[in-house]
Amino acid sequence: MGRGKVELKKIENPTNRQVTFSKRQMGLFKKENEVAILCDAQIGVIVFSGSGRMYEYSSPPWRIASVFDRYLKAPSTRFEEMDIQQKIVQEMTRMKDERNRLRMIMAQYMAEDLASFSAQDLSNLEQQIEFSLYKVRLRKIKERISLLPPRPRVQRGERSRSNSNPQRHGQSCSRSAHRYGELMATC
Repeated sequence: MGRGKVELKKIENPTNRQVTFSKRQMGLFKKENEVAILCDAQIGVIVFSGSGRMYEYSSPPWRIASVFDRYLKAPSTRFEEMDIQQKIVQEMTRMKDERNRLRMIMAQYMAEDLASFSAQDLSNLEQQIEFSLYKVRLRKIKERISLLPPRPRVQRGERSRSNSNPQRHGQSCSRSAHRYGELMATC
């Protein structure tokens, strides 16, 4: 007569849980010993109980430390900590390279090292400076336009009347052109 299937869930009673842990731990270590003897395998196991106590097993004649040293030296062994350290080193290297690249660019913009530039490099630098100047001027114009008082809204009927009076229409256009000219002159 066989045993029934055991439902796998946490045992709520602490005494029953400790008894089950002890029995299953001994069964686990027995199976590991059998595998080590039958298959000539080197086995090491560390188990922590629910209370935090550590139990270890290693197949004779090996010690647990020698099993884990071998594990650490295996080429396929990967730890997240090692990965994190490698990622940190890679990120630091990338950041140093980026810093050096930015220093070179800053030196170029500050005209500290123009002797090593070719004619093409100087031409590119000139274009970059002109484009940057264009962007600054454009931003300046936009800021000044935003400071201008808003134009009064004209009703539909009034718009047709203002368009019918060419002299009045010409005055408003010249005022707008004058304002734009003032803005451009100050840039």
